[in-house]
Amino acid sequence: MSIAYTHLLRRQWWVFVCCLLLNSGFFFLPSGWWFIGSGSILFVFLLFWTIQFVGVTHLEQYKVLFEKLSYEIDTQHILLKKGSKEGMSIRWDQVKWVRISKRGIILYLNYVQFFYLPTKCFPSLHVTKSLEALLRRKSYIS
Repeated sequence: MSIAYTHLLRRQWWVFVCCLLLNSGFFFLPSGWWFIGSGSILFVFLLFWTIQFVGVTHLEQYKVLFEKLSYEIDTQHILLKKGSKEGMSIRWDQVKWVRISKRGIILYLNYVQFFYLPTKCFPSLHVTKSLEALLRRKSYIS
């Protein structure tokens, strides 16, 4: 959930700017209601997204997203396998951008969908380096 919040705050930075602009109304009409109003708006915004993030983890149809999956990554697609017979394929053209951190690799499919591959899911440093080389060849990282 922290990854989703971080991504949300990076992409929707303008909400905080709008709250600051709303607070600047204090200089034109001095009243504490400017701060209460903008604080309430910011609280409702963060509450809405918290409900969205927490709600996804409790819905039955999204339980598969939080189960242990195995990954097969090659040059054509990423194969997510739940078992030997269940799985899905994600083509590389569906991946919009990639972010690499010390904690793992995040593949963003769109604004709200992403796959987080923690570094501990890779069996060795060689596998991590080969995935990074593949991402460089696909022009996702420089």
